[in-house]
Amino acid sequence: MRVSPLKLLAAVKLRFHTFPLLVRSTASLLVPEHKLVTLIWLPKRTNPRLKRKQSPICQQVGAKSKCLKQTMRELENLGLLQSQGVIQWRAGEGEDYPIEGTLETVVFRDFVQRGLALPVSEFFYALLQFWGIQLHHLTPQCIFHLSIFTHFCEAFLGILPHFHLFQHFFILIPIPNASKPAVVGGCEIILRPETRDKYLAYDLAGKGLEWKKFWFHVGNFESPLPERIPGAPKSKKTGQV
Repeated sequence: MRVSPLKLLAAVKLRFHTFPLLVRSTASLLVPEHKLVTLIWLPKRTNPRLKRKQSPICQQVGAKSKCLKQTMRELENLGLLQSQGVIQWRAGEGEDYPIEGTLETVVFRDFVQRGLALPVSEFFYALLQFWGIQLHHLTPQCIFHLSIFTHFCEAFLGILPHFHLFQHFFILIPIPNASKPAVVGGCEIILRPETRDKYLAYDLAGKGLEWKKFWFHVGNFESPLPERIPGAPKSKKTGQV
C-alpha cells in the first residue's frame, strides 16, 4: 500500500510542535566509528554577523536569495522553523550571494520544509561525518528521506534512528555523475533497488534547480555543523552506504 506524501508530511509537521525530526535526541544513536557530540539547544548571546565572510557555496548558488522575511515568518507559523530569538535566523533578501558570519550557516528553505532543524541530530551529524560530506551537498529529497526514516523509527518502531537499518534501505550516489558531482546538491540518497519493496512506499515531491535560490542564514553555535569547505563532495563512500 502506497502512503500519500501529503499524509507523511502532515505527520512530520505535527512532530515539529513537540520535537523536530532532525533535532538531536538525548540518547546515543547507533552509528559506527564516530564519536557522538553533545548539542546545545540555546545559543550563546553573541552577534552571528561578526567577521562575516563570503560563503564557499556562493558561486554555485549564483543568484539573489528569494527567501524573504515573510517566508521565514510563514515557516515559523507552520512550526517548521524555530523562532528567530532561538536560532537567530535572518532572511537572505537583498544579498546577491551568501555571506556567513562566524557563528552562522546557510540553509535552504526546502530543507526546512522537509524536516531539517538546527542543531541537527546526532544521527544526521554522524551520517555527514561517515560520508565525508556537508549539508549543502545534499538535496531536499535527501532531507525528506531522512525525516521519514526518523519518524518511522521513533513513531512506529519505537527506536532511535538506526544506522544499519538505514544502510539496509538507502544508498548515497553522486549527482549528476561520479566524475563531476555538483557543488550544491551533488549527493542524492536513494532507496536500494534490492530492498525498496520492503520499505514504505511514498512519492517524492518534484525537484528542480529553484530550491537553490531560496536560502537564508541561521545560527551555528555550540557543536556546530562542520566548517564549510569549498568544492564538490569528495566522499569515497558514495554507492556504498
